[in-house]
Amino acid sequence: MRDGFPSVTAAFVAFARGVASNPGIGSPPFRDDLARKLVPFPLGPLVPRRGVTGAKVAQALLRGLSLGLVDHLAMRSHAIDAAVDSAMAEGIDQLVILGAGLDARAHRLESLQNARVFEVDHPASQGYKKRRTVGLPRVARELSYVPQDFTKETLEETLGRAGHDPKRRTVWVCEGVTMYLEPSDTRALFVTLRALSAPGSRLAVTYICLLYTSDAADERSSV
Repeated sequence: MRDGFPSVTAAFVAFARGVASNPGIGSPPFRDDLARKLVPFPLGPLVPRRGVTGAKVAQALLRGLSLGLVDHLAMRSHAIDAAVDSAMAEGIDQLVILGAGLDARAHRLESLQNARVFEVDHPASQGYKKRRTVGLPRVARELSYVPQDFTKETLEETLGRAGHDPKRRTVWVCEGVTMYLEPSDTRALFVTLRALSAPGSRLAVTYICLLYTSDAADERSSV
């Protein structure tokens, strides 16, 4: 990762959200019109523009070339959006997005009007993100960028400085993060989140199931 640039993963996920947002036949029920403005060159110009001639054809081509990954990422985000909306409707007013990347929820989810959003990510990605969001409308009541270098500081320290209140209920979003962590690191993360969560808090997390094989037996492991 270069200083001032998002990770390749963050850029591609935002690109996928932008591609899937264009209304085409069979598109998932998801819309992120800000993704195109956040994705770096050369991916940004490839995101089909809504209403432009040939946009649906371009969308179909990109969806096919990704072997379904574009739709998978969009539907994943759509499911988490629904979980956040539900939690906000119940009066939860803190949202923490771990590994936020180029997430645009603070700028597009109407349910966050009375919420404070904390975006936790590597300082390099956040530097780029803050430059690209200048001038974009914000829906969330407050948005705090929380730079996090896990080799130097703990989540308790960085969120505490940013103003997160562990005595208030929180919605935690851990989207596309656990597959890059060792199982022990994932367990440690969940222990930390539990310590920072008031009763009634929520966790929206994506994960993968791995099949390990050995001479003795097959073992399924999920985190």
